[in-house]
Amino acid sequence: MAEEIEPEKVEVYKEPKKRPFLLSVLSLCAFVYFAVIALIFLASLLYSGHISTVVNTYVPEDAFTPSQIFLLFLTGFILNAVAFAGVVLVWNMRRMGYYMLSLSCILIAVFQLTTPRASLTSTLAYIVVVFLFGLFFRRLR
Repeated sequence: MAEEIEPEKVEVYKEPKKRPFLLSVLSLCAFVYFAVIALIFLASLLYSGHISTVVNTYVPEDAFTPSQIFLLFLTGFILNAVAFAGVVLVWNMRRMGYYMLSLSCILIAVFQLTTPRASLTSTLAYIVVVFLFGLFFRRLR
């Protein structure tokens, strides 16, 4: 008896979308920025007790507990690490990366807007980052 030969499954190769040059440049700048800021927050976590002592010594009108300082640094580290991970996914042309980056940047901007002494320039920078990456949203898959 002749065995029936099933036709082979042919997988269609889809060429991955090419990353636009401007998105590459923007992603590289964002890699560096969010990595450095996340590392600074991580180092600050290790020394949060000493930092709270110095802050309370030189800014006595705003007394902060060591746990408040630790929580601030932990939140900053997590948000910047999520933004870094989002940039990595955008580099790989994934939409989820844009969502992660946007959520993190918007939360940082909202925090800075509610903080009386925060710089408006840095707040606008986070909003501009979301806008610039959003220009390439349709190219992401």
